[in-house]
Parts: sequence; C-alpha cells; structure tokens
Amino acid sequence: MNIVDKILVDPITRGLKFFTKGGVPAYITQVRGRTDGSAVPAGEIGEVITAIVDRSSAQSLSSAVVKNLTSVLLPPGNWQVTGQIAFIPAGGAVVANCCALLALTNNEGQSNTNTPDYCTAGSNFTSATNTDVPLTTPTRFVNVSVATSVYLNTSVNFTPGTCVAYGSIKAVRLP
Repeated sequence: MNIVDKILVDPITRGLKFFTKGGVPAYITQVRGRTDGSAVPAGEIGEVITAIVDRSSAQSLSSAVVKNLTSVLLPPGNWQVTGQIAFIPAGGAVVANCCALLALTNNEGQSNTNTPDYCTAGSNFTSATNTDVPLTTPTRFVNVSVATSVYLNTSVNFTPGTCVAYGSIKAVRLP
C-alpha cells in the first residue's frame, strides 16, 4: 500500500490525481454527490448515522462522574464523527469545569488528572435556571474494520444545585 502525499484535480479528465510516495500517478474518477434530494444508502460515501437526546429527555448528571448520553454503532469504514452537548444547570449550580467528548469506550471522560485530546473542556460558568450552555466536541475521524460504537460522553463538576444534559452525535461515511 502506498502512502498518498499529494492530491490534485486533473484539469483534463476532471478526476482526482493521486501522487504516491513512489511518484507514480494513479487516477480515479470524480465522486459525484446526490442531486435528487434522496437519502444516501447505507454503505455509500455520505451515509449519515445519528443519535439524539432531545431537551425534553435531558439526563441528570452527578458532579465529577462521567456520563454517556448516547452512542452510534458504526459499520466498518471511515467516519467523520461530531457531537454537541448542552448543559442545563439549575438550583444555583456553579460549574467548575465540564467536558464533551466522543469516545470509543463507554463512560470514558475527563478526570482531574486527564483530559483526552478529543475532549472540549469548558470551565467556570453559571447560568440562569433553564438556560442551555452548549459545548461542541472536537471532530473525530474513526476508521474501523468491525462494527464499533462511538459514545457521546460528558462530565461536569458543579456545586451546589443540579445539572442535566442533552445532545446529539452524528457520523458521516468518508471515502
């Protein structure tokens, strides 16, 4: 298998021209998207898999405890995965720090000594009761050879009061 170090659009064939480390060009035809408004079938580039926990189903959080909000099961392939979480502190809760991440392990998250590089951390906020505080995960690229779950996990440290969270995870199949 050659490693590709340059990708260019060939102006004559309008295909993509890959230059490998060996310097030998290889051509593929241009990948076309859908133009009829129909959903992309499973297994094709552009396939979308989502999971959503809506605001009305927000889940209770315990301070300093990692919580899995939802997950998606990805079939083999290359995937671009994104996630969003919204926190709703109540009862005077003051948030010292929080984390939103996409993990390959259920309930993996931020601890006081470890913040994974695929975690978005927020800190030190208060919010009026029932005001959503959003946090977006970093985009994670996942290449799997067997069906694999990706988890939308969160953790938050707060005192006093309570905090709930809801969110979504979206995976798009890549070439």
